[in-house]
Amino acid sequence: MTLLPLILLLAPSLLLAYSPVLPWSQSGTAITWLLQFPPPYSLPNTILNSTNINVKESRGRSKGSLYYAHYDTGSSQSYHELIVTTATLSTTSQVFEGGYLGYLYVDSEDALELGRDVFGLPKVMAEFEESVAEGVTTVVVRVEGEEVITVVYEAGDCEINVNANQTSISSSSTGDLLFTHTPSTFGVSKPKTAEYTTPKGSELEAVLEGVKVKSAQTLTLVEMNVIAPVIVGTL
Repeated sequence: MTLLPLILLLAPSLLLAYSPVLPWSQSGTAITWLLQFPPPYSLPNTILNSTNINVKESRGRSKGSLYYAHYDTGSSQSYHELIVTTATLSTTSQVFEGGYLGYLYVDSEDALELGRDVFGLPKVMAEFEESVAEGVTTVVVRVEGEEVITVVYEAGDCEINVNANQTSISSSSTGDLLFTHTPSTFGVSKPKTAEYTTPKGSELEAVLEGVKVKSAQTLTLVEMNVIAPVIVGTL
């Protein structure tokens, strides 16, 4: 199959089927670890075997991340989310580049359905147990009662305001390549404490095994605009 020459918009009837209607404006707090993943990047065969997608590598690894966010009540949709981005992808034309969001956990039915049906993302419903003691936030993520990961962090004191355009590439159930860009404004600080642990035998233990941790950042999400993806090609 060949890459489509034009960007195509998703059908309005699909987008209007979900509430609240996109775009969403999200705010809250988050932490992210910048990681370098070894092959095969936990990518599905549909991506690995596609002639229209490349994995961007440097010294045999690809950039990814671990991201946890608590979107507060000032958001279009208030919920918790944990995402593991396992590789950076680009179309063969090099026009579009973004992270592959391979593992996503949420505790919102609306976010789950929208992520699966519109963004082509493998979102899973999870339980998030979050507690704060003496400035340290601890989050335990469970799926059907089984622990997947525990995140512990304390935000730093000095924030730098940043405007960024986060991008991702995914695929729909019909084989379309979807490109998403998320314009965001947030404060960034170096955390005083930042660690994550995965129980032995959990889904994410194998995924995060062998990764190199480059850095960690705590974020104050001022505004994150979740916009509908566009179709940029086929697998």
